[in-house]
Amino acid sequence: MKFTTFLAAGAAATFAMLASAQAQDTTTPPPVAEAPIAVSPSTCGEFPAAPPAPGPEVRQRNLAQHQTAYDTWRTAAEANLACRATEYRTLQAQANTRAAEYEAARTAGANAGTAWQAAIAARGSGGRRN
Repeated sequence: MKFTTFLAAGAAATFAMLASAQAQDTTTPPPVAEAPIAVSPSTCGEFPAAPPAPGPEVRQRNLAQHQTAYDTWRTAAEANLACRATEYRTLQAQANTRAAEYEAARTAGANAGTAWQAAIAARGSGGRRN
């Protein structure tokens, strides 16, 4: 075997290998990593930290202070929960609306595809007719 024939055979084998690798790359795209979805913080602020429960060392005369701290926390916590409930209901309604819009668009796309396929099938063999 001549050197040039050997070189040409090697080049052809390399080209075939690269072409095969490219064909694999173009027929099987790599998985697309989804970007993380940023979630906006609550507009309601942080949930307030609960005061500690009174321990056995707390005397009866000091319980009123602990009760006042608890009542103040409970009022703030209930207001925060009411705000978050409203926020949740608003976001849930928005998500339901977007889901319905998505489904309507998906259905419209599927219907358009079906109509195109029916139109092509009605033309017979699917070949062009001018």
